[in-house]
Order: sequence, then structure tokens, then C-alpha cells
Amino acid sequence: MTDAGADRGPCRVFVLAGNGTNCEVETAHAWKLAGADAADGEPATLLDEVVAFVRRGGVVLGICNGFQLLVKVGLLPGGGDDSRRTATLGPNVRGRFEDRWVRLLPDAASPCIFTKGMTEFELPVRHGEGRLLFVDDVARRGVVERRQIPLRFGLGGLPTDRYPFNPNGSEESAAALTDPTGRILGLMPHPEAFVVRTQHPRWTRESRDVVPEEGSGLRLFRNAVRFVQGG
Repeated sequence: MTDAGADRGPCRVFVLAGNGTNCEVETAHAWKLAGADAADGEPATLLDEVVAFVRRGGVVLGICNGFQLLVKVGLLPGGGDDSRRTATLGPNVRGRFEDRWVRLLPDAASPCIFTKGMTEFELPVRHGEGRLLFVDDVARRGVVERRQIPLRFGLGGLPTDRYPFNPNGSEESAAALTDPTGRILGLMPHPEAFVVRTQHPRWTRESRDVVPEEGSGLRLFRNAVRFVQGG
């Protein structure tokens, strides 16, 4: 969760931790690299407090099981003003844990503040329950029409349902969801796991033109910090 003072000064980030969470240390490190003042390992807050934070303009990022939490409590896809549970994240279609790198296609028309200006990029996935499913066609069409799928699994520059490029079988090839304001993002890929070149599996074989010093995942964190600071 990210917030800023009235003077739009330093971006303050609270990385929530608790039973069942993971990668909170890596996530706090990514926020710090992006220029935020991050406190890692903060005890998880109550739902009412998170909703109030969203309603007053806060920014929330849920990665992997954080994404699952946002969906199950109703903050995605409806946001702070609509807590209906219209989607869920179920077991991967092949019934097994997936640990691999995937191609992601950003939707330039999505309101998501995290993915603004991004083009196709790579991130790793590490999950057993990442298959996004909607409760019915009405819910699915609404999310699609509002452009609330900011990232899709891609193959050859196009969204794909084909395994292993879509590792979990998500509907609409969705790798992420955002709320209508674009200030809440939940995603299955791990942006905190690719913030520097040496985290990429081909960093010793590829040039810096292909795998730059700054990993693609860091861009999501930088976009959020820039938004909070009014940039």
C-alpha cells in the first residue's frame, strides 16, 4: 500500500506480512529501488482499514497470494466501492505448481497506473492457484469492457490460452486485474523478482540491449511512486 503526504512529498509504502505471505523482503527492496520509503514486514491491517485507505486515494499492489487476497475480499475487480466477489483464483488448469518465465502484454488503454507506458516484457511466475475465473459472463464482459485486465499472457505478441505460455489457464489470458480507478493492481507474475539484470536467467548470455541493467518489474514500482508523488 502506498501513500503520500499533503505536500506530495516522499512516497511511503507499507508492505503487509503475515501467515501465508511471501516475498515481502524482496517487495520492500523493489519499492526502495523505485524511490519509495518502504517499511517491510508490517503486520497485516484489517479489511476496513484497507478499504478506507483505497477510498481516500491510496494505491495497493497485491502480488501472487496478495492478488488472491484482493480478489477474495472483494477489492478486485470492483474496488473500494463495490465489494461483490465476481471473480476468484483457482488451481492451475494442469493441477500443478508452475515456476517459469512468461511474456506479458500490457493494455495501453487500461486505467492501471502501474503499467502505464509499458510494452511487452518478461516476469517469472511461481504459483499453484493462479487461474482467474469469473462468476459469470456478465462479470467477465464488464471487466473486459472497462479494460480492467492490464496484463495478459502473450505468445508472438498476442494474448494466448496456450500452455505453458499461459501457465494457469486464466480466462481472457489474464495475468492481472485492476480496479476501475487503476489504483489497485493484483497480478500473479512477480515484478519484485526482476528488478535487476542478474535476476534474469539469461543475463550471462544476453547483451544489455536484450536484458538491461534495470529489470522490467521495477517499472511497475516506479510508475506507482511517480503517480503518488504527482508526476
